Amino acid sequence: MKLLLKESLCKKGGKVKEDGYLAKDNFYVVIDGATGLGPSSFFPSDASWLKTQFQKKFKACSDYDSQLEDLSHYFYEKFIKRVNFCEDSSLFPSLGLAWVELKESKLCFYQLGDVEIYVHKKNHQDISFRESNLPTLDEESLSLLLKIAKEKNITPLKARPFIQEKLRENRRLANQANGYGVFTLYPHHHLPIHRKEVLIEKGDEIYLASDGFMQLVTAFGVYPSRYDLFSSNKSLISLYRELKKAAINDPEFVRHPRFKFLDDATCLKLIVL
Repeated sequence: MKLLLKESLCKKGGKVKEDGYLAKDNFYVVIDGATGLGPSSFFPSDASWLKTQFQKKFKACSDYDSQLEDLSHYFYEKFIKRVNFCEDSSLFPSLGLAWVELKESKLCFYQLGDVEIYVHKKNHQDISFRESNLPTLDEESLSLLLKIAKEKNITPLKARPFIQEKLRENRRLANQANGYGVFTLYPHHHLPIHRKEVLIEKGDEIYLASDGFMQLVTAFGVYPSRYDLFSSNKSLISLYRELKKAAINDPEFVRHPRFKFLDDATCLKLIVL
């Protein structure tokens, strides 16, 4: 068996692209960068810097799973030299990661942060693999956003700056027992990678998608479920056009409350041969 990259999509939502991906024989990665919540001297952004540096280093690893924490320590040292050290982890950039490796007839999943893995199987017993706590934290932040918008009689877009401290609180939960897993820059912390092995068959489709792409389901509701999205048989670029249209039709975030007008959107479509 082998994995074939059938389609790829990686679009920036704003001025800077902080998503990325890697593609090698039977090994595929999607990377979703998150900007640190503080002043930054990095150009074009600290998350873009981390994403680009990570792509180079991760691609050269001999054991992707075991060497991930070494990379966290390595980038921590590089980062603090640029910012003259800081202890507030909410100021650090981070990366959501998901990658798959094919080993004989088994597909090995690795997931950390808000990148999802979805297996669309020929027998329709689909498998969805994603971080469970982040959606809850996002819902809390969006509820606060709507509350402030109502109290101040402003749109959710204009209320966005008022939830910055809540977002900082959430960032400080990264890789904590009551928080969520993500690749970030720590000298000592453990990275809680989610791992899973799945038996696959020829013809199965595997999708790796950033949370920006998944807003087709989660934020905009263009598709009512992940199954509806990934069984639509539409090209990734066609799906992206639907995503962009939904954002354009709601510029003030009124119909579809969210944190950004349009997030970076990345998705890989793989097929088992």
